[in-house]
Amino acid sequence: TTMRLGRQMVLWGEDTGHMISNVLVPMDLRFATLGANPEEFSQALWMARFDHNIAGVGFLDELSFQLILIPEIRPFQFPIGWDAAAAPMGKSKWWEAPYATGFAGFALFGEAQENVPSSGLDNMQVATKVAFTVGEFHMETSYFDGYHYAAAFRVDPTFKLWLDHPTSENLAISGNYYSEMLRGVVAFEVGANFNQPYGHAGDHDWSTGFIPALNYSFYDMYQFHASFGDTITKLAKYIGTATPISATYSVYHRHIAGYDDATSGSTTTKQDNTALGLTLTCDWDAGRLAPMISLEYDTEGLLYAFMTLTFTRGTWYAKIGQTSAWGPVSS
Repeated sequence: TTMRLGRQMVLWGEDTGHMISNVLVPMDLRFATLGANPEEFSQALWMARFDHNIAGVGFLDELSFQLILIPEIRPFQFPIGWDAAAAPMGKSKWWEAPYATGFAGFALFGEAQENVPSSGLDNMQVATKVAFTVGEFHMETSYFDGYHYAAAFRVDPTFKLWLDHPTSENLAISGNYYSEMLRGVVAFEVGANFNQPYGHAGDHDWSTGFIPALNYSFYDMYQFHASFGDTITKLAKYIGTATPISATYSVYHRHIAGYDDATSGSTTTKQDNTALGLTLTCDWDAGRLAPMISLEYDTEGLLYAFMTLTFTRGTWYAKIGQTSAWGPVSS
């Protein structure tokens, strides 16, 4: 049994991008964009972590338990300024900051405030995980009881924008298996997020005039992810790399129980959403130069592209990246 105290970064699950079970630590997009290594855009939090591993339990090769206590609550970090006093005409154009995609619709609201629960023992977040390994098969079951690091948007009658962080409960199962027949790794993840906030037209207060005071309700959200990873050896000689190209093919689906598309008034949030993904990686110069491209097609008509190039020299590395999206503006 081991115990670790201090600032730590714990990433759970097979699909860290869609946050199915990877909900323990918040993202930090001030210095890295989505599509980079998850450790590069995640924040370390103060926590107490207990791990216990048992080898050779019946037919199991290994059985492990993990308990995490997180007293610190910190929201997602965006490179967005909130200082209205320092901005022209007393309004901070925080929605125009880099990486502020999706915030342009809130440009009407000149004042914004984040409502973050206080850190400490009173708001202690608890996470636990049980995992086992049998041969080439590994599976994990996890549970998290804490707060939403992503903000729920609310606008009061004075048109002040609030970013709330309500309580959150997450239950997930994930696993992976190396198939000798397929010569690749099959991975899956299934999760349920209870008390998930989503805005809906029925939650808004239209008595304030043409522009309503916006609010949100809570729904149960279910997510599924499956992927297959293998290597493409035939292309290596054509691009001049000595190592095969690693390829991962994935499918993702999300369902929001009780969410009505017809009355939601939202063009971006749908009850059911499906995405198909492809990620390709390789390296040159004995691993010193490593490009990566990740494509995800959303069935609502959006195509996301994440491209990075990593330069490694000894214990140091530098990375440049580009994130792009194509599709209808309404999505």
